[in-house]
Amino acid sequence: MKKISKLKTLVFVALGLGLSQAYAEKAEKETSTPYPLKTCVVSGETLDADAIIWNHEGRELQLCCNGCKKDFIKDPATYLKKLDEAYIGAYPLKHCLVSKEPLGSMGDAYVHHHKGELVLFCCKGCIKKFNKKPDQYLKELHSAQAAEKPSGKAAHDHAVHDHQH
Repeated sequence: MKKISKLKTLVFVALGLGLSQAYAEKAEKETSTPYPLKTCVVSGETLDADAIIWNHEGRELQLCCNGCKKDFIKDPATYLKKLDEAYIGAYPLKHCLVSKEPLGSMGDAYVHHHKGELVLFCCKGCIKKFNKKPDQYLKELHSAQAAEKPSGKAAHDHAVHDHQH
């Protein structure tokens, strides 16, 4: 009887952990900054419906193949830098979420990562104010991102997939 009780407990714990992991992955995906490129950040190849999509430290990534995922994992700093540059170039707002001043009006925009989301500010002081009520400020950013969301991906022929890993 004790074996059955222990087995039931293990099953419930395993189910609970599985559900917790699934919930965490869903929440992470919902809060990460959308991938800004139409190409793989590693190889430069055009992405298609077969793209590898996953979150790295709360940031959405899309790569053309598992080989590129392995290359990314070996040197994430190089590819995250490229990704930040792309995010900044594709940032949907031209003003600071906090002060409403134009980005760049006080020198280079300040880059801030909030739970996997890249947010730009006019000055360092706005980051502190943002951190007090991030959800309030992020609503505007999310609305702008939704308005710019691309529709679908181009076809990708793996027969001509010629980059080296």
